[in-house]
Amino acid sequence: MRNPRSTRVGFTLIELLVVIAIIAILIGLLLPAVQKVREAASRTKCTNNLKQIGLAFHNYHDTMGQFPAGAMDGAYVWQSGLTSWAQASDGTHREGYSWEYMLLPYIEQGQVQNIVATATLYATVIPIYTCPSARAPGLDNKIYKSDYVGCSGSTFPAEAPPADGGGMIIQGNLTDSTGVVRYAHTKITMASVTDGLSNTLLAGEKWLNPLAQGGSQDGGNNEPWCNAGWDEDHVRCTGTGPTDTFSCVNCFGVTDGSGVTTDYRPKPNSQCTIGAGANGTGGTIWQELFGGPHTGGLNVVSGDGSVRFVSFNVSATAWSAFGTRNGNETFSLDN
Repeated sequence: MRNPRSTRVGFTLIELLVVIAIIAILIGLLLPAVQKVREAASRTKCTNNLKQIGLAFHNYHDTMGQFPAGAMDGAYVWQSGLTSWAQASDGTHREGYSWEYMLLPYIEQGQVQNIVATATLYATVIPIYTCPSARAPGLDNKIYKSDYVGCSGSTFPAEAPPADGGGMIIQGNLTDSTGVVRYAHTKITMASVTDGLSNTLLAGEKWLNPLAQGGSQDGGNNEPWCNAGWDEDHVRCTGTGPTDTFSCVNCFGVTDGSGVTTDYRPKPNSQCTIGAGANGTGGTIWQELFGGPHTGGLNVVSGDGSVRFVSFNVSATAWSAFGTRNGNETFSLDN
C-alpha cells in the first residue's frame, strides 16, 4: 500500500502581497465614492435643516406679524450704574436672545424656552442648527454652537450702549436687512421686503474654520447658539459689491500671521482663518462672511422659504443684491 503524503496548501509570500495590494487598491477606489455618498447625505440634511428654519421664520411671522429680531450684542436689560448691558441669570429678560432662540416653538423645540438655568440652556443641543458636513451635533467648550446665521443685509454695522442707558446706539444703516435685524431696530415684515422674498437672503451657513471649533479664536464660533444675537455667531452680511473688502489673518492657506483682503462672496470653510497670530495662535477674528463646508458652494434659504445651493464663484454684485430687501436690483445668482 502507498502511504499518502500529507500536503500542506497555503499562500506563498508573493501571492499574499499581491492579494493585499489588490485589496488596498479596491479600498482606495471605493473610499472616495463612500465619502461622496456621505457628503451628499450630509448636504441633503443641511438643506432640510434650512428648509425647516425657513418655514419656522414664516410661522413666526404669521404668529407675531413680523420676522424675529437678530437681538442685542451683550445682554438685555440696562441696570443703573453699569457700563454694559446686564444679563439676568434667572432665566428672565431673554429679549436679547438670538433669532434661533425665538424660533424654538416653530421647530418643535418650544420646551427649551422653559429652561431657567442659563448654563443648562447654553448646553442644550438643537440638532437642526448643526450642518452635519461641518460637525456632529454636540457641545464645544461646554456650550452648543450653531452653524447657521441670519442675514443682516449688505452691511454689518456696529452698535454700542450709550452712557446714559437710554437705548442702544445703532451705528450704520440697517434698513436693507431681510428678516434678521437688531432687537431695537425697525420691525421687518414680508410686505417690507420689496425686492421679493425669493430674491432676498434670509439665512445660510457661516464661514467657520474647522480647526477653530474647539476654541474661541473664531469670533463667529465663540458664543452659545441662543445668547445675545447681534454678532458674527448669529448674523453675517453679503457686502456692498465687488469693491467692498474684508480683511482676515491666516486666510486662504496663510499661516504666518499675515493679513489677507478678500471680497464678501461666500467662502469654503477650508479657507477660513483660525486666529490672529502665526499658525492661528492668539487673538480673535470676527468673521462677517457666509460660507460652508460643502464642495463648491453653500446652502441658503430665501425669504420665501426656498432653499438653494449658491456657488462660491457667485458674482460679488449678485451676492450683495441678494442680501438686501429693498435695493431694486436685477441679478442672477448663477452669474
